[in-house]
Amino acid sequence: CALPILLSAKDIFYRGAGFYILGSLLALGLWSLLLLTISKPFMLILLGTLAFLPFFPLGKLRPDFLQTPHQILCGFLVTGIQLTAGAAGPVLDIFFTHTRLTKNQVIATKSMTQTFGHAVKVFYFGAIFQGSSLDSQDLPALLLLIVATFLGTWTGKRVGSLVSEELFRNLTRKMILTLGVLY
Repeated sequence: CALPILLSAKDIFYRGAGFYILGSLLALGLWSLLLLTISKPFMLILLGTLAFLPFFPLGKLRPDFLQTPHQILCGFLVTGIQLTAGAAGPVLDIFFTHTRLTKNQVIATKSMTQTFGHAVKVFYFGAIFQGSSLDSQDLPALLLLIVATFLGTWTGKRVGSLVSEELFRNLTRKMILTLGVLY
């Protein structure tokens, strides 16, 4: 549901989100043509390895969502992994680890990209694989998800306002590394 995006619309980094969507559409096109699948063990190793990428001294190659090629690559990788593994939050996070965007810009932009990613997954798995769309029996669950998403975003904004920029960055880095080790 795009409704939670409205809560943070003023903070979204629209230019970056636009190039992210371009990369996402490229991945959707490639996956739709090739119907790519990747084994779970390989995917977990890939996700775990990518989690450490922002912490290497890569110079201009370090993932940074402020750089246009990185925005496109981020959209491509995150969507490709979403269509293969289902979720790719930690991969999205690595592109925001060292960015100069504010905490609110990071949260709002990631919210927009994730909302788009969920729409892509609904299209990909619903329209392409099943050739079907939502029917009336899906409506109560869909409405519940919309309400939960809105409430989660609203609550997250309130809690997030209590966290400093520095603490936000430190917690994000620690979560990415923890997930990388677990993967």
